[in-house]
Amino acid sequence: LSISPNPFSTTVKIDYFSPSQGEMDFQLMDIGGNIVSSSHRSSNHGVEVETLQNLEGLQTGVYFLKITRDGKDAGTTKLLKN
Repeated sequence: LSISPNPFSTTVKIDYFSPSQGEMDFQLMDIGGNIVSSSHRSSNHGVEVETLQNLEGLQTGVYFLKITRDGKDAGTTKLLKN
C-alpha cells in the first residue's frame, strides 16, 4: 500500500495490491469520523491504483483513509491536508 502525496492538497493517489478479484471501498474521513470523500471499485488480481480527487475544498487538518475489501476492514491510514 502506497498513498501519496501526504500531506495532500487536491488529490490522493492510492497504489495497492489486490490478491484476487474483490470489491474495494475507500473512505476519506475527517477527525470527527464524517466521510468527506469516497470511492468504490471492483478490483482484479495485481497492482491497482485509485485516486480521490476534488479535495481542494477540504479544511487543513488531519484525515483518515479507511479501506475495506469485500466489506472487511483492510486498514486505516492517517493523512494530512495542507
